[in-house]
Amino acid sequence: MTYVLEFRTRPDYLLAYLRVDKPDPKISFAYRRDLQAKCIETGATKLLVVRDIPSVLSTMDFFQMSEDSVSLLRGIRTAWVNPYPSLHSALDFSITVANNRGAIYGLFSDVGSAQKWLTSQVRRPPPAMIPLGIFNRFAPRR
Repeated sequence: MTYVLEFRTRPDYLLAYLRVDKPDPKISFAYRRDLQAKCIETGATKLLVVRDIPSVLSTMDFFQMSEDSVSLLRGIRTAWVNPYPSLHSALDFSITVANNRGAIYGLFSDVGSAQKWLTSQVRRPPPAMIPLGIFNRFAPRR
């Protein structure tokens, strides 16, 4: 099985249930392209994805996919629901990378919190758990 993606239209947003047994970059790109197509088809500008994927990509693949998803879901406020607490840190990194490149993503552990953020007037998700200053050590020294 590659992935299963089911959609339900809600009054304020598009709801997607996503199931992937073992993620890889091609599958990740394919389901994100399908999410984009359904948003275009329905005119949805808000998307809630319940992500039933028990593992994550490698850090490099994750970084690249985060960058690539920005163009696919540009302008679509997207709430990602992760039911696997052990993956939250890695997914938070991915969300931060995408948001830093113009995405409007939020990461949540439950549907209720995701719905609340998705339908609120707040444009950006809460700040990432990792302070931005952590990456300053890689900046060239003067």
